Amino acid sequence: MNKIFTADHLTLEALNLLLNKEAGVIKIKNFYQQSLCKKIAHKILKEPSINNFVKANHVKCIGEPHFNIIDPQSFYEYHLNALPNISKVRNLFHPYLSPIDKLRLLLDEIWPSGAKTEIIHGKKCFVGLCRILNSQGEKQMLLPHIDMLERDSPDSCRAKSLINQLACNVYLSNYNNGGELYLWFKSPTLKEYTKQINKTKSYHVEPDMLGNPDLIICPKIGDLILFSSHHYHAVGSGEGNGCRISASTFIGYRGNHEPLSFWS
Repeated sequence: MNKIFTADHLTLEALNLLLNKEAGVIKIKNFYQQSLCKKIAHKILKEPSINNFVKANHVKCIGEPHFNIIDPQSFYEYHLNALPNISKVRNLFHPYLSPIDKLRLLLDEIWPSGAKTEIIHGKKCFVGLCRILNSQGEKQMLLPHIDMLERDSPDSCRAKSLINQLACNVYLSNYNNGGELYLWFKSPTLKEYTKQINKTKSYHVEPDMLGNPDLIICPKIGDLILFSSHHYHAVGSGEGNGCRISASTFIGYRGNHEPLSFWS
């Protein structure tokens, strides 16, 4: 497997390299115009409705991540606010097309079966999370973890039907130093992963158990990076001024003849 495939445009061929495990990461340079990234990052930091991740309180966000669902009430509120949160994020980018909307349109066009918003238990999901990490030392890093829809929605047939889940991030700003993406090309089963996080009593596994990462990526403003979220991944801490802001979504893959799906 090639560790990273870099291109100027996202194509069906590039996406298939990732889905067929012929590449570990797809990096699309300058997917979103850098001047717009800086303008929107400034707006995001002024947004009054910035929240926190429930299970990783040092991570701030605009929109509600599916990862925050912990009980029936939070499930209800996530889906109740899904479409309003899509509008809220979209308005931050107005009058420009947001990077996640651009990605959604592009994949709907190039994927043979199209692409659509994910639906869980008959309810649409939110898409387009903006995630903010401040450069305040080691506590501000994201420790090694995986993202798996089946873990967050264990009683969902849609979640169980996924063959793969891609993490997609477009970087609007980054630290002066740091903020690297660390990847380990290891995919635990849900049962294995549950045992591992039960030991830390948190969202992450112990970094020492993974050894050195297989790949370290230093994202540049405007880049789109895609990888399987079933692989362990982490974010390095930042140094100096600045913050790491990304627009993100997950992409669900259920086979070449099924539509791709989006959620955050």
